Amino acid sequence: MIFAYQAGAGFNPSRDFGSRLTLLAMGYSNDLFLNPYWFYGPWVGATSGVFMGAFLYDFMIFTGGESRVNYPLERTQRAMKKSCMKWKRRLHLDKREPTTAPVA
Repeated sequence: MIFAYQAGAGFNPSRDFGSRLTLLAMGYSNDLFLNPYWFYGPWVGATSGVFMGAFLYDFMIFTGGESRVNYPLERTQRAMKKSCMKWKRRLHLDKREPTTAPVA
């Protein structure tokens, strides 16, 4: 049974979109895709929920060294400075003078 459009039960994006495609193939009108609920509900809601849940888990529970949220401020600043210097060296944006010998 397909209840995604009628009852609003399609909060899983894959189940909701599949049901809409099935109804479209069975002859329903294009009104299934005109209402923005099919985008905001399953897609934006589910995706933002995933990111919010991951952030809350990282902020409140996770204590490992791989955490982007729980880094001490000094460690974060040091890592950013190291990363910026690495990219400057890769892109040759250093303001240092080259250490090559002069050509005679």
